[in-house]
Amino acid sequence: MKTEIEQDIAKLNSGEMEWIDYLRKYNRHTLKISLINERTGQEEFDGKSITFLNEDNAISHLALCSKFLELLCEEDNTNWGYKHTSADLVNRVVTPIVDRLNGSCPI
Repeated sequence: MKTEIEQDIAKLNSGEMEWIDYLRKYNRHTLKISLINERTGQEEFDGKSITFLNEDNAISHLALCSKFLELLCEEDNTNWGYKHTSADLVNRVVTPIVDRLNGSCPI
């Protein structure tokens, strides 16, 4: 007897199942950003999660989010979020992200 995935692959090959339906069922990758209290180990803020139907797409988004967090936490970039935030600081954080979004810098 065929397993469920084998049956679905046969349906996919015969045209009974759409590729997108197969991806929704078997190729889901979720990127989640949350806040965890290191003292208690509890997640205190649900944050945001997004599910992708392609692992490469999920990895690219994870790399972009990771780079953004790294840039925000660099010592020279920690004084953001104030009315007196300098344009130089904003550019140090935003320009590398823009470069990645427009493809001029690899993720």
